[in-house]
Amino acid sequence: MTVGSRWRARRWRYLGYATSALLLVAVILTVGSWLVVRVWGPELARERLEPVLTDALGRPTHVERVGVQPWLGRIVVEGVTVAALPGERAPHFLTLRRLEANLGITSLWRRRLVLRSVRLDDLDVRMVPGKGPALREIPMLPEVVQAGPLQI
Repeated sequence: MTVGSRWRARRWRYLGYATSALLLVAVILTVGSWLVVRVWGPELARERLEPVLTDALGRPTHVERVGVQPWLGRIVVEGVTVAALPGERAPHFLTLRRLEANLGITSLWRRRLVLRSVRLDDLDVRMVPGKGPALREIPMLPEVVQAGPLQI
């Protein structure tokens, strides 16, 4: 073997090692991101959702489970229970067995999510008359809600 052919053989071998290492890193990152989304993602989402709902409603809130399905653009929230305030007769202000929200991504560059559909299953809300005027229209959600850098 000449010196030039040995150098070429060594170069191809090093190129093969580098390609194998890059492939291994890509597989590890893919499996790692899958684990984060499928295993830890729902628990992290549930831990963040409970305090947000508690602050928004002003009542203790419990969420049993959150399911995140990013490839389908779906979020499923199950077992939401909002406790009644002291002095209210009912044990719960709101119970919701299941909420399913389907998301559509209009533009990743604009960081904008669009709710395609929201489905509520087995919703039970306790409402008591207040001292204000009678409700004549159902209040609608605003067209766009700003949540940090994200528009929903």
